[in-house]
Amino acid sequence: MVSNGSVLDALRHVQLRKVPWYKRSTLFDYLRSLGLIESTRSDYEVSGVRYPLVIALLTKAGQNEIRRLASLEQVADWESIRLEHYNHPHVH
Repeated sequence: MVSNGSVLDALRHVQLRKVPWYKRSTLFDYLRSLGLIESTRSDYEVSGVRYPLVIALLTKAGQNEIRRLASLEQVADWESIRLEHYNHPHVH
């Protein structure tokens, strides 16, 4: 089960820094299927050797979803809402 809190945390994490896809692949695959994040290749260098890395990027829809979920944090029962199963508002 993916909770509201785990989606908000993941989206905020992607918003703040480059996050390697492999670290959260199951959750990221789910968020990508909803159009909230996308993947891109990025090279990084270690000791003069370049390695390809797939990272997560926030989409416009993902930015909007952060705002929507963050507004729920202001609700008195956020701790309960945070643990509930995540239902994307545009998926029926």
